[in-house]
Amino acid sequence: MNYGELLDARAAEVAARAADGDGFDAWDRAELDYLRAVRERLARGEEPADVRQALAADLPILEEDAAREAARPTFDWYDDHYHEKLACGRLAACKAALALYDESHV
Repeated sequence: MNYGELLDARAAEVAARAADGDGFDAWDRAELDYLRAVRERLARGEEPADVRQALAADLPILEEDAAREAARPTFDWYDDHYHEKLACGRLAACKAALALYDESHV
């Protein structure tokens, strides 16, 4: 499978949680949105290596966001840990997209 197909498969796995009603929440939505945004970059013609480079640059920022929210959650009426879930979902998607890139280029 190429990188785009692997991203699509991962996004389908995350989306399936929504269809199953298996605890799909803000984390999953953030992960799915991030994966779809990466896939859209490829669809617009960006080279996979360039996308991977951008993901690698994004990773420490996402790690910092997730760590900050875990240490001191931003209050939200919707859910006490809503922003933490968003940060962690994006971080999980970034890590998955990087791993899928490596898998597609083995």
